[in-house]
This record gives sequence, C-alpha cells and structure tokens, in this order.
Amino acid sequence: MHFFFPLRKYLPFIFTNDFSVIQLTSTILIFLCPVLFFDSLQCLIMGALRGMHDTKIPTIYAFMSYWLVGLPLIYFLTITLGYGILGIWTGLLITLFVISVALSHRLLKISELQKQIELQTQIKDPSFD
Repeated sequence: MHFFFPLRKYLPFIFTNDFSVIQLTSTILIFLCPVLFFDSLQCLIMGALRGMHDTKIPTIYAFMSYWLVGLPLIYFLTITLGYGILGIWTGLLITLFVISVALSHRLLKISELQKQIELQTQIKDPSFD
C-alpha cells in the first residue's frame, strides 16, 4: 500500500507513454493510499463484528454509508461540481472513512457490552473462570 505513493510518478510508465494518462494516474494514486487504509480498516472491523455475531446493524451501516452517503456524494462531486474521476475517488475516500468510523463505534460499543455481561456473570457466579 505504501509503495504506491512514492512510486506514483513511475508506476504509470509500466502501462503507457501517454503523458496525460500518466499525470492523471499519478494524481489518482495519491488517493489510493488512504482509500486502501480505510477499506482495509472497515473490512477488518466488519469481520470482527461478524465474529461477534453482530451482522444486522453493521449491514445497515454499510448500506447507509455506500448508498445514502457515498453515491449522492460521488454524484455531487463528479457531476455537479465537475471534479470527474477525482470526485469519484474523493467520494469513495469519504465514504470509506464514514463507514470505518461508524463500524469502529459499533465495535467499541459491542465490546463494552460484552465486558459488562462478563462482569455480571462473574458477580452472579463467583466460581466462573
């Protein structure tokens, strides 16, 4: 993931010699690093929540983030403001940030609830290990 940023001006030369394509690709690769980070983060958190048998609320968060935040935002940035492909990548980055924050909040909340349940179980049954 991190090698994209320092090599962003050289990687496009592997595929093309067209300067305008190389320039656009170099710009897009700047967005790639944070997009990959937040996408990986939301995938990890979603997997952790799935392992905790919490699937309904995270699915609703994902739907709301992608369809109710991401799609209108990408449309606004790309079509209304005229940012083109940079609007798509900016909207995707913001969308992945939103879902990562929402899922992180959910994971912390579920973890705290499970700790409280464990403590209540230990209080009721002192022999509980």
